Amino acid sequence: MIWVLGAGRAGGTLSHLLARRGLGVGGLVTRHPARAARLVTWCRAAGIARPTITTDWRRLLEASIVLLAVPDDALPGVARRLGDLARRQREDGARPGRRPRVALHLSGAAPLSVLDPLAAAGHAVGSLHPLCVLPATRPPLDLLAGVAFAVAGQPAARRSAVRLARRLGGVPWHLPETSRLDYHLAAAVVANDSVALVALAIDRLRAAGLGAPTARRALARLLLSTAQALHATEPARALTGPVARGDAGTLRAHLRQARRVDPDLARLHGELSRVLRNRVLSRRRRRST
Repeated sequence: MIWVLGAGRAGGTLSHLLARRGLGVGGLVTRHPARAARLVTWCRAAGIARPTITTDWRRLLEASIVLLAVPDDALPGVARRLGDLARRQREDGARPGRRPRVALHLSGAAPLSVLDPLAAAGHAVGSLHPLCVLPATRPPLDLLAGVAFAVAGQPAARRSAVRLARRLGGVPWHLPETSRLDYHLAAAVVANDSVALVALAIDRLRAAGLGAPTARRALARLLLSTAQALHATEPARALTGPVARGDAGTLRAHLRQARRVDPDLARLHGELSRVLRNRVLSRRRRRST
């Protein structure tokens, strides 16, 4: 039986998808039950029984697997509180099952050591992080199909993480503990920094006369086509536009316009164009040797 702590995007999305996959979701624990109302709506629309929604942390001790879907900064406190509950349960004479309970945090950046209080209380601890933007709306059943899942932890926890990732349609791979920040930095550059660039680009399209919703949808389609090209080939070959063509005049015109309208855009576009130009030149040099 799986229980989830947290009713944000990660907690709600994974609770729903796991339940639809028939993986035995017992319930969701949250300080704000109203935030879980969308999960009830999603389950009703999918024709499945909704998991129990409660504020009672003791219900988490019923789980064979507990997923900690909370912000990174909250993980140490959560682990201490849940570890204390588990320790008191054992001291009160409750016998653990034959197999250890598993606790998985869903952070890509937080170290496994934040779960030490749970490990000390007898849990097998690990992590499970889908490399995917999780929606605020009802997720399609195939949302995580083909998505990379970073998994780590003690053997029992890692086996559980791999099994969950595969049942959700994902592709699990082991994340070394020493590589967490590199991994999560890469994720943030793509998932977060690209949003900042799109926001700046929307401003330019609005200045060109497009309404904000039209500009956002147009650029989202452009970003989708870029992602499809990257899915098919390496970045240097997926690249289009003035850098790929070597149009120095167009690049200079872009930078002049960016300096006139937005210092942030000028700085970012200039630096990223330099990175792209260096990558393209490096690839051309390799091909010529």
